[in-house]
Amino acid sequence: MKINKKIRMILLSTALVFGSMFLTACQDGKNTANSKDQTQTSQEKPTNGEATDENTQADHEKNSKDKPSQDQSKDQKDTSKAKQAKIVYYTYDINTEKLSENTRSVDEVSVGNIVRALIENKVLQPGTEVNSAKVTDLDGVRTLVVDMNDKFVNFDQGATSESLSLRCFANSVVKTFKVDQVKLSVNGKNYSGGHIALKDGEYLKFK
Repeated sequence: MKINKKIRMILLSTALVFGSMFLTACQDGKNTANSKDQTQTSQEKPTNGEATDENTQADHEKNSKDKPSQDQSKDQKDTSKAKQAKIVYYTYDINTEKLSENTRSVDEVSVGNIVRALIENKVLQPGTEVNSAKVTDLDGVRTLVVDMNDKFVNFDQGATSESLSLRCFANSVVKTFKVDQVKLSVNGKNYSGGHIALKDGEYLKFK
């Protein structure tokens, strides 16, 4: 009886030891499998931070590409806007003594740009320049007061050509600046050409 009791105790202890070893082995195997799955998942899927960085970089590259295009578009718009200013200038036909109206796109509306157009069309002689010009009210009348250099006077013209040239100049500035009359002087003195001379208080008007 004592021998059987000892044998029973030995078997029970052995069973407990083997049982503990089996449970430990199963737990280790399960932990190893879970660790392997987590490692594989981490390798296959990037973290949210990496995805955000890639998206941010993509957006930055896109914005960098779009920005020059926007700046270029703005420059083109500014250039187009600068060329929207227009002047009106008149030329004449010496045979018919008729005037023709013309327009030109310029960077700014100025008497200087009108004079350049008239020189190109041989209404005024080369070297003609503007000394000063301003729009003001004289006795309630909107007036352009303009002073030219001595090249404005062409003594080689006949009476008809001189008259047509003055009309072209007057009509050009009146139409462009929307004034009612022009006070014209040459180097500070009333205009005086080969056939026409303006008196004090005499103005050029649209004809």
